[in-house]
Amino acid sequence: MRYTTATGRPTRKVLGDAWVRDSGRRTARGAVIWRAADGPCPEDHLTPKAARAMLDELLAAERGADTPLRKLTDARIERLQSELLISGLSLRTVQKAMVLLHGVLEFAKRRGWMASNPCANLERIRVKRRRDLVVLSPDEVFLVAGAAARTDTPIVKDRREL
Repeated sequence: MRYTTATGRPTRKVLGDAWVRDSGRRTARGAVIWRAADGPCPEDHLTPKAARAMLDELLAAERGADTPLRKLTDARIERLQSELLISGLSLRTVQKAMVLLHGVLEFAKRRGWMASNPCANLERIRVKRRRDLVVLSPDEVFLVAGAAARTDTPIVKDRREL
């Protein structure tokens, strides 16, 4: 089967061997309409009905849980935040995701789609920003420039040598 994921990525997956035969009918676009083959279906084969059920299950899992806005709670969003942190994403990435979610839910609140923003009550992720700025000394700049040039010119050890 071929399908497109929620992120727009085309995907191809084999569900199993088909236990089908041509029904002799065609769709409006000319595709064959398959029907279950005669006799009992072997264990490792799929009937059209079983294949459709597997496809529906796969697509439902791919889409994820569709949660109505009214069912979003502080606890659900907190759980999402924890899952993102556990998944190995950086603190800054999770912080940005939560800021984005807060903004989207604030928009929904302003539109009247929900009574309150469940993100508003959550503890914010704090990321300490590095205040120190590493600056190369003039001698270090000359060493880096000399190493980058890699010509016949020797690397300058001290700018006073120039």
